[in-house]
Formats: sequence, C-alpha cells, structure tokens
Amino acid sequence: MFLHNLVFSVPALIAVGLITLYLNYKYSGVGLKPLFMAFFLGVFSVVPVFIIQYLIEAAGFVLVTSLKRMLFYSFFVEGFVPQIVVLSVLMSFFYRQAKFRTTADGILYSLYITLGLSVFLIPLTLSQEVFSKHELLFQLAYLPCLMVSAIALGFFSGLSRQRKNTFVDLMTGLMAASFFQGLYIFCMLTNETMLWIISGLASAVISLLFIYKAVTNHKSEQKI
Repeated sequence: MFLHNLVFSVPALIAVGLITLYLNYKYSGVGLKPLFMAFFLGVFSVVPVFIIQYLIEAAGFVLVTSLKRMLFYSFFVEGFVPQIVVLSVLMSFFYRQAKFRTTADGILYSLYITLGLSVFLIPLTLSQEVFSKHELLFQLAYLPCLMVSAIALGFFSGLSRQRKNTFVDLMTGLMAASFFQGLYIFCMLTNETMLWIISGLASAVISLLFIYKAVTNHKSEQKI
C-alpha cells in the first residue's frame, strides 16, 4: 500500500522543481543552496514524525471510534506533530541565519521543509486503513493542504524575526498551521465534503493573502 501511494509524492517533487525554476529565473540561483538543504532535511524529518505518531498509536490513542478520538487524531497526531517537527527543523537550522529575515524567507524555508517531509509523509498517512477508502479528490488535496499550512507557519516565523514578540508569533504560526492541517484530516475522517470545500477555499484565500503581504514587504525592503 505504501509503494502504491508513492504516486502522491510526485506533485511535491514537481512543486519543488517549479518553485526552484522560478527562483532561479528571478534571482539567478542566488541563495538556493540553503533551500535545497531545507528540502532534504524535510525528507529526513519524516523519521521523528513517524516515531512520535507510532508511539501515540501504540498507546492506543488514535482509534477513531468517537468524536473526541477523531478530534485528537486530526488536530494533534496529524496536525500538530508534523508542524512542530517542521518548526523545529526551521528553528534549528535556518531561523538564525542572516538570510532569514523576512516573511518571504520564512514562507520559502517552511515550504521547502514541508515539501520534503511530504515525500514520505503523504504515502505513509494514506497507507493507513482509516484513509484507504477515501475518494481520490481528498487524497490529492493532501499536498495543497500541507502547503497552505507551511505558508501560515512560514509567514509568522518570518514575522517573528522582524518583531520583538517572537514566541507569540511562532506559536501563532504553529497553531494556525496545525489547525489547517487538522481540519483537513478531520473532514477526511468524517466525510464532511461541504465543510472541506468551504474551509479549503478559506484557507487558500488566507494563504494567498500571506504570500501577497510577504512579497509586498520583500519589495519594500529591497527599495530601502
């Protein structure tokens, strides 16, 4: 089942390729090496995510037999755990670098880490029995949802570099990213198609606003 679901990793690799091509065209490849490092660290970060999720599962906390269990599984196991790992990688390897200064930087690093993580996280998650019978559309939406979460996490991580209330900004990004991801998983578990469509559109609009704000701030800084 895992090998069969590896096909859902292909869009992540395509996304990395397209973003890299754009950055290479826009900035002549300057500063891309740290982003490649972020991607590969993201690939390996699936290990702590898998270990944490396995331990929680072994403790018997992920049986989706009730609404409370579904909420815990959606927003903590599948929402919070991957996002805290992404934030940990971001903070450990890139946050204090001189090139990490703006919300645009935060979004890019968070995206590359998340896309790396998704290479194995998506097939591992979809290989679970609880997700095996869901419609293809739900499964294809996994990567866009992860990217929306990455944009929220990256935006507030970058924002924290520009302001003094670092902890508040980081926790805001973490909670927002965990919520977006958890809501998607919850909609999958409950087959709430309408809620998924509405929340997905709202999340997409919010992420576009984050990108617009980040690009605007980046252009403003370049003019200074």
